[in-house]
Order: sequence, then C-alpha cells, then structure tokens
Amino acid sequence: MTEKRARGPGRVVRARRPAISCAALAEIDRRLLAVLCAHRVVRQDQLARLFPEVPERTLRYRTRRLHDLRLAGRSRPYREYGSASNHHWPTRRADCLMRGDPMPRGGERKQPNPIFLAHATALTELYVTLATRAGEAGLTLQEYRREAEAREPFTHMGKESALAPDAMVILVDQDGRKLEAFVEIDLGTMSHARLRQKADLYAAYTASNAWRESHLFLPALLFLTITDIRAGRFLKALAGMLSHGRGRGRRPFVAGGAGVAWAPHRLLNSSCLADLDGHHGLPLIDVLNAARAPYEEALAYRREREEADDAKRQRLRKHPEEMREFLAEHVHALGPYLRGLGELGERTLGLLLRSTGEPASDERAALAAIARDLGEALPDSRPALSPIPAQPSSARWGYSLSATAPSSPSRSRRSRSATATRHRCSALAIGCATESCSTTRPSPGCRAKPNRTPPAASSSTSGPWHTSNGARRPRGSSCAKLGRWADSLAGRRTSTTSSTGKR
Repeated sequence: MTEKRARGPGRVVRARRPAISCAALAEIDRRLLAVLCAHRVVRQDQLARLFPEVPERTLRYRTRRLHDLRLAGRSRPYREYGSASNHHWPTRRADCLMRGDPMPRGGERKQPNPIFLAHATALTELYVTLATRAGEAGLTLQEYRREAEAREPFTHMGKESALAPDAMVILVDQDGRKLEAFVEIDLGTMSHARLRQKADLYAAYTASNAWRESHLFLPALLFLTITDIRAGRFLKALAGMLSHGRGRGRRPFVAGGAGVAWAPHRLLNSSCLADLDGHHGLPLIDVLNAARAPYEEALAYRREREEADDAKRQRLRKHPEEMREFLAEHVHALGPYLRGLGELGERTLGLLLRSTGEPASDERAALAAIARDLGEALPDSRPALSPIPAQPSSARWGYSLSATAPSSPSRSRRSRSATATRHRCSALAIGCATESCSTTRPSPGCRAKPNRTPPAASSSTSGPWHTSNGARRPRGSSCAKLGRWADSLAGRRTSTTSSTGKR
C-alpha cells in the first residue's frame, strides 16, 4: 500500500484500494479465479499450460492484478537451485466472490506453509497433466475432484468412517468407457503409521461395499509417491489389509503405485506402475481397465443370459408342444398365477397340461393366451440367475454387479405373484374368474373394471355368458375360448368314460 504526503506538516494520505466487484473483473480474471478456487494452489507455469491461448505476459499481468485486488495471494517458496515460480492461491474474498456469498469479515487467511504448498501443487500438476496430455495414452479427462468433493462417508462393522482421497479422477477411453480411480499423493511427509491407517481405510471401504452407492464398479487406487520402494511398501501393506488370511485370497481391489509424484506425465507415456501382486512395469490404462473388468464381465454375462431367455421365450411361443411340456415341468412355479385365475382357470389349465398328442386349434389358442399373459414372468428352470459366470476370472475378482444383482427365490416368487396380480383381470384371468370373483372389485394392482352382468342375462343361468356349469364369462375374451375348450374336452372325456366303463 502506497502513502502520499499532502500539503501541511505531518499529513499522510493513504491510497484507496480499488473496489471489488464482478464488473471490475474480465472474463479471463474469472477463469483464473475459478482455477485457483478449485485447486487451491497453482503455479504460474501451470496457468500457462492451462491457458495456452493467453500470452504469458498477459497471465502475469492478470495474476498481479488479482493480487492487488486482494483476490489472490502469492509466494515463491525456497528452492536449492534456481528460482521457483510464483505460487498463487485464492483469498477468502475470492472464495466468497466465486460462490456468490457476502464478503467475509475478519482477517484474511495466512500464507500457506511450504508443505501444503508442495502437496497442493503436486495435485494441481496431476490435473494439468491429465487435462493437457491425457490424449497421449488414449484417454480424456472427464472429471477431477479434490478432497472435499471426493469424500465418501461409509459405515463398516457399525463404525462410521469416511474415505477422503486426495483426488478422484474420471477418465474416458476411446470407446467411451468411464475409468475411475482414487488418487493419493505422498511427498515423503506421511509417517508409516499414517500410511498404514490409509491402507486400513481403503480395506474397510472395500469390505463395506459402500462404493455401490456412488460408482458402477470399485474404482482403482493410484498411489503416487517419491520413490518406487516407498510405493511398493504401501502396496504390500494394503494387500495384507485386504487379505482374508493365508491361502484364502483377498478382497477384490485394484491398486497401482509408483514414484512419480513429481513427474505425473510418466503415467501417460511410460509403464511405471506396480500392482498388489508385485507386478511391475504396468501402464496406467491396464490398471484402470483391471478395475473395470469385473463390471464388464457382469454386463456381458447378463446380456448373454437375457438373449438366451428371450430366445427361449420366443421358441415357447412359437411351439405349443414345447410350451405345454415346459408348463407341465414347472407347474409348481405357477402357484400365484393359478390362484389369480380362480377355480375354473386352474381346472382349465390342468386339463390342458394333462392332454397329450398334437394340440388342437383351441389348445393352441389357450397356450398362446397363457404365453401372452405370463410374458416376462415365464417360470425359470434355473434356481437363481447369477450375473457372474462361473469362470476363473470372475472367481478371482469375487465381484457382483449391484445394478444387475439376481433376485433371490423369494424375490422371484414375489415377482411372479405381482405379475399374476397385474394380469388377474387380463384377457385370460377375467374369463377364468368364477361367479364370486366376477362380483367383487379387482385387486389394487389391477386396472381392469369388475365384470358386470348384462341386464338381459342378469336373472338367467344359461346363454352365451355362461358355461355349462353356470359360471359366467365375458363373450369374446380369450378365456371364453379356454372355457369352451374346457367344456368340450370335459364332454369328450365323459363320453369316452361312459363308453369304456372307466372313469
């Protein structure tokens, strides 16, 4: 702050600082403030790489102007050789200005200590490298979250914890697949106890399956430190935390480490990572794909099973003989559906399943009506559909896809029951309802209206609206065909029994 002497002895006039307002800031100033507020500490050379279209002289002038407006602080930490670039960080006033909050009262934040400056600058260097050079590895940076945004609370064994990585990166490969990874940067300042604590936290996060709430698959971990030896020790400790015991394997988690904290560009143009199994010389894309591999296997298996089920449904609908045999083999799974049909429906279906030989036209129509009525709820011959194929790779990962998790047998029964409820008043179920069912209101899950007796037939017990035993059915429905077929089949069996003298 400059001071000017005015006229008169002993008078000092202090120069006023310019007022802070959004109108006084240019578009480049707002962009610079957005970067500073997002990454906390940014070097001058990093700003030059993030804004290649802006001359470096203009960037220096703009950052100096932000400093004069008390919107940014700067310092040049000590270096053994040469001179360090200016390190810029946002002030409290800049944070409030970018968030749209009132200007803060009280003092300004103090100058960050050298350790924080170095760690924050290393994180910013990783962001700048991924944002500007990820294409060298066939990747594109989609999202980069710092610690506050990447924090994920979870509960493990009744204890509440929170996973707070230094950063969370989401990259997209050339096929448009998202690859996620947690990032931890260690500049040699963390103690071994702190490193073991971090490893235990990631093991607890994996065991709790809390990642299912926020991610499609368990993201990988990138541990970047100053030496490969230090990275290997951390990975060894993490593997021990994830282990179930000697000879019993470990929880599925992918992690890679390397001593590239000061040179993150090596992640893109060299194979420098090591994994939990002690393998070295792995490229970044392989580690990220290994984390996504179980999800891809689960998706492929689910698509395979869905295609097989669809093909089986189509075959059953086109071949009435196979449909009849299939229903006869799995009639135990049709309990809720049969109860929804009523007494007449159960009797009709029983006669249909006990018939042999080539189905007649009315039987074909009945089987087609049943296939249309069941639709996707055709009984499954498998006990429980699992999205994980029984292959060594899946067994190695021990992975299950929450979004495609199979339903348990009880859930399958509830699903079939719900389907029967939905179709209770459909073309098949309405016709198979008895007298008592036709006079009651439909179930809550049914949208169809209850059957109403026509005025002309309200006092009659015969006619086209009644079967031979007096039960009503609507004219023209698919179940009317079932009812007529059941009556004719019962009549044929009665005549055959009387002629042969056998029941």
